[in-house]
Amino acid sequence: MKTIINLPKIDFNNIGKKNCPVELEVELKQQDEKEIFSVCGTVWNHIRTDCYCCGQCLDTLAEYYHENTLFQQVYHLWKLYHLNDMHAGTVKQEQAIEHAKKNGLLGKNADYHVVCDYLKSVDLYEDTYNGMPYIYGTAWLYQPIPDEDLKLIKSIIKEYGGEKNE
Repeated sequence: MKTIINLPKIDFNNIGKKNCPVELEVELKQQDEKEIFSVCGTVWNHIRTDCYCCGQCLDTLAEYYHENTLFQQVYHLWKLYHLNDMHAGTVKQEQAIEHAKKNGLLGKNADYHVVCDYLKSVDLYEDTYNGMPYIYGTAWLYQPIPDEDLKLIKSIIKEYGGEKNE
């Protein structure tokens, strides 16, 4: 299922005029009995012939929509679950990395080798995934979306026409 959500126009070029249409493409697809979530944003020029910004630009869009409830819902879900089948680490590994970044133990943009060294230092470089040994970054791991958030994603897609796009 997927849908396009049209958001209010924004003044993306800082010209004093909100003339840039904005879209969010929200998708939830089934793959090997797993629910995969993705969101892509597009900021169009005023005549929709080209885009100024597209793809994973929701952090950029957040400054324009801090009071838009729908955007904030989608943005929150995107932060938590976008491409939930492409995690480099287990839940424990990723929680440790996030904690380290929040506490200044790792830079926000620490590279793979720095992250691996950190995980080794806290004895989490090797963990288990689905009962099997797993070394950080050696595969893309799937993390399921909790039922409550999955229902919210489905309701957003259906409300904005997603049933037509299954």
